[in-house]
Amino acid sequence: IPRQIPEQIWYMKPSITILMGGILPFGAVFIELFFILSSIWQHQFYYMFGFLFLVFIILNITCAEITIVMCYFQLCSEDYHWWW
Repeated sequence: IPRQIPEQIWYMKPSITILMGGILPFGAVFIELFFILSSIWQHQFYYMFGFLFLVFIILNITCAEITIVMCYFQLCSEDYHWWW
């Protein structure tokens, strides 16, 4: 007999967790790309490929951290149906 799933907190609803999981990586990359693109538009050329690689590394690290945190939150809320 499966155990009853407790009532979920408001921030554990699927729509909220999707927004939290998407806004943080988008924000990390958007800020970096904003500075790169504004420097291009102002005709101040930097080593763009190095900066783009750095932004890519930041994106990967941020996505990995968000994935770990969101899985941890789902497991702590004792909702064993969260992956379906």
